[in-house]
Amino acid sequence: MKNTFISWLFLIAVVVFFDSCSSPNERRIEKLNQISNKVEQKGDRFSEDDWEKAIEQYETLLDQLNKSSQELTSEQHKEIGRISAKMLKLTVKYYVGSTTNAAKNELSGFLEELEDTSAWEDELDELEGLMEEFEGLFGN
Repeated sequence: MKNTFISWLFLIAVVVFFDSCSSPNERRIEKLNQISNKVEQKGDRFSEDDWEKAIEQYETLLDQLNKSSQELTSEQHKEIGRISAKMLKLTVKYYVGSTTNAAKNELSGFLEELEDTSAWEDELDELEGLMEEFEGLFGN
């Protein structure tokens, strides 16, 4: 029992030692990764404020890494690029999705109003065709 306790204590000490040896840049890269993972997992439930905070934290870390760019290894640069591409993809998906949904809803409301006016039937058919094309473009 005592040997097990000492083994665990030694293991914890080794982990703490190696963790404290990581550089500030390595910690920043890890934090970038954590932010992008959080956005990936929970971004669809984020409020506008949550998105702004995540992007602000991400940009702050990226600015700090850019200031110490000369100290980064090629692997670290590659990892930052991978995380940045992931974050860009998630951010664009969110903003395009919310804009697309808003535009789709506005167009739908517009078409509903036109349905009340029988004199506009030809134009309504044309607009419905445009809406179908719009939906086809954005997959919604």
